Amino acid sequence: MNSDPFFRYGSDDALDIHRQAVIAAHLDPAVRVDAITTLPACWLGQEPDLPKVGARASSLLIRGPDWPDALQNLRAERRVFRAGLDISISL
Repeated sequence: MNSDPFFRYGSDDALDIHRQAVIAAHLDPAVRVDAITTLPACWLGQEPDLPKVGARASSLLIRGPDWPDALQNLRAERRVFRAGLDISISL
């Protein structure tokens, strides 16, 4: 059963949604990455959680040589860091 209420073939994976939008709309994937990073925070009236010198990082690390490879290989190993802590889970 699909858990994405907005897109029947979705996976609730922001990277997958971005990949599909890039393909469907012929977008440059590097230019529109803000659609799944900083823009959602702005839409909700929040400040984007951008890296700051001396602060603990919140980021997503994807194993691969570059951004296009990350979009092609959605099953690549990912590690999620929130406030400097690794909160990744194994599926």
